[in-house]
Amino acid sequence: MRPAARLLLIEADHLPVVLLGIDEAGFERPTPLPGWTVRDVVAHCAAVLTRTASGIPSAYQPDENRADVDLRRSWPIHEVVAELVDGYRGAAAAIDRAGGSLDGVGLGEWIHGGDIRHALGRPDAYRSPGVTLALDLIRERSLTRLDVGVDADVGGDEIHLGPPDRHDARLVCDDAAAFIRMVAGRRPDPATYRLDGADPGELVLLGIDEAGFERPTLLPGWTVRDVVAHCAAVLTRTASGIPSAYQPDENRADVDLRRSWPIHEVVAELVDGYRGAAAAIDRAGGSLDGVGLGEWIHGGDIRHALGRPDAYRSPGVTLALDLIRERSLTRLDVGVDADVGGDEIHLGPPDRHDARLVCDDAAAFIRMVAGRRPDPATYRLDGADPGELVLFH
Repeated sequence: MRPAARLLLIEADHLPVVLLGIDEAGFERPTPLPGWTVRDVVAHCAAVLTRTASGIPSAYQPDENRADVDLRRSWPIHEVVAELVDGYRGAAAAIDRAGGSLDGVGLGEWIHGGDIRHALGRPDAYRSPGVTLALDLIRERSLTRLDVGVDADVGGDEIHLGPPDRHDARLVCDDAAAFIRMVAGRRPDPATYRLDGADPGELVLLGIDEAGFERPTLLPGWTVRDVVAHCAAVLTRTASGIPSAYQPDENRADVDLRRSWPIHEVVAELVDGYRGAAAAIDRAGGSLDGVGLGEWIHGGDIRHALGRPDAYRSPGVTLALDLIRERSLTRLDVGVDADVGGDEIHLGPPDRHDARLVCDDAAAFIRMVAGRRPDPATYRLDGADPGELVLFH
């Protein structure tokens, strides 16, 4: 069983016991989550478990989370707790089947258990049974979610966060609780840690808040929310067989149409559209391949805006490079011999060798051919202008 599923089952054995000992006033105590009481956190956790066990797609964004909590506001508290308890095992099974994509749910539920314990004055808040599994999941999650490398001393134990080859910052925490509060954005007591070389916000691993969706991307004038909305619209059109040229005015109209939607509905459309669009791309015999590649590149735009180190080199990068090479055969007028982090790729007409491109890595190369203005320090191009290599217009 996946560690995240095991962690959730450990929480299932311990948190309900804590909740059984709380009176009504205890459920109204404030937690480290601004504006949320113990009752609110329990309701949110119950809703997440229900969605996960039932296979209901969710982005778990602030407005959706608040709606879940508000829906349960009129329920007797014992019904909310019962939903929580009933959801653990089904959610753990779903996490185990998902192969990693739902690991954040298991970790998040355990951390929320810490929020509840902290509000109740429990000494085991953020270091309850399962803490070793939680630390391992945090380390693993940091590999793709942090842009800085952090050497951390957690109560005398060394843990590295972020890219393995980077050592930008040093974090010393009194214990696991301070460390987990740091990476979970729970504002640990400044007396319990020392951080050099980074800001606390750079170490937060869990989720995107509303401000995150408003971050600018490399696409002029487009925020993360705009890119998500565009991608969702493209998937819907593709899955539904609706013809589209995906020109700027049409793209803008799609984004504007979704401007009034709650962000969780935009994300839900995105999630719901993937499999149908993939089936349509497969049936099209090549004419829709650009949709699959374009969605992956837009994922890079989002990751870049969020400071993710895997921007433009996330899982699937090898397939993306093959599609770029194939697309270049009919879209480039120049022949380019490219060295991409030591691997040779030829772009454009096979019998032409007009230019030489050397890129530090796949991310710089993909940004080049996608028109995303890579850092000039990450590539060298001779015999052509960067604009001649752009495959998406």
